[in-house]
Amino acid sequence: DRLLIFVDQFEELYTLGQDTSVQSAFTRCLSSIADDAVSPVRVIVSMRSDLMDRIAPDREFMDRLSSGLVFLPPLESDAIREALSAPLEDRGYAFEQGLLSEMLGDFDASAGALPPLQFAAARLWERRDKARKLLTRPSYDAMGGVAGALSSHAEAVVAGLDEHHLRLAKGVLRRLVTPERTRASFEVAELAESSGDSDRTEWLIEHLVAERLLVVSREDGRPTVELAHDALIERWKALRTWIDENREQQEFLAQLRGAAKQWGSKGKPEGLLWTGDAAREASRVATDFSVEVTRIEREFLEAVAELQTRAARRRRRSVSAALVGLSALLLVSVATTLWIRGAEQE
Repeated sequence: DRLLIFVDQFEELYTLGQDTSVQSAFTRCLSSIADDAVSPVRVIVSMRSDLMDRIAPDREFMDRLSSGLVFLPPLESDAIREALSAPLEDRGYAFEQGLLSEMLGDFDASAGALPPLQFAAARLWERRDKARKLLTRPSYDAMGGVAGALSSHAEAVVAGLDEHHLRLAKGVLRRLVTPERTRASFEVAELAESSGDSDRTEWLIEHLVAERLLVVSREDGRPTVELAHDALIERWKALRTWIDENREQQEFLAQLRGAAKQWGSKGKPEGLLWTGDAAREASRVATDFSVEVTRIEREFLEAVAELQTRAARRRRRSVSAALVGLSALLLVSVATTLWIRGAEQE
């Protein structure tokens, strides 16, 4: 006989606040039961690729894990179809004719497509027609399709947050939507830094990923996060309200992010800093709103303010010099006039 031990969502060993001694004890146990090639026991762990760096301090386990590492790419459309239909077939159930194709048509086969589709399929399973052993189109329409199921779920998720995490969630989710109402992608570290509460924000992001509202991927080796689908922007009432309440701030933050990234990537030249009306508008918005910004955005705003201060000093010096010049000219003019009159009298 052979025994397979499968540890799913292994990242939770590191994301749920376990003590490092507990983490080490658990990884040593896993290593010890899989340290003999002739043993009938095999161990497989699965975890999100963006969190693999959490294992790095545990060098022994990281070395063992690396020797058998396999990266699983996102599923293509046909594979997603099979992932959704095969579990039903095992139970003698099926999707109503054409329904699965409609669901796949609502979502493209992107990296973040499977979780929302899986979520909608789970909701359909709860509403299944047991007599006909079908997941039906009327049930799908009643829950508003994939988008409707996802938005209803999103409302329930934020309703379960405490006041502090809800405030953080509003800030995080607003930054993940552009002024044009499309999805924006942010580095996880950027969002955590801009919130002013990194630890709680990282927990919040993990929570929203687990609840399938956000998806995380790697860009240039760094974990980035975005909304699970555009449907959340279109159908999630609370998110639309938060965006509408802060439209001016959203536009400012989007402009600031683009300008600050360009400024930073070019070596922070003075020529790329905002001046004139743009600088004054930045100062006004930053004052009117409690704007939470990333480190590079903060440095950009500080550099803009410093440039404005230097420009104001130069203007004051120019005005002072002009006044001194005018005063000197006036004195010369008066002296000249008096000399002329004296000469005429003589």
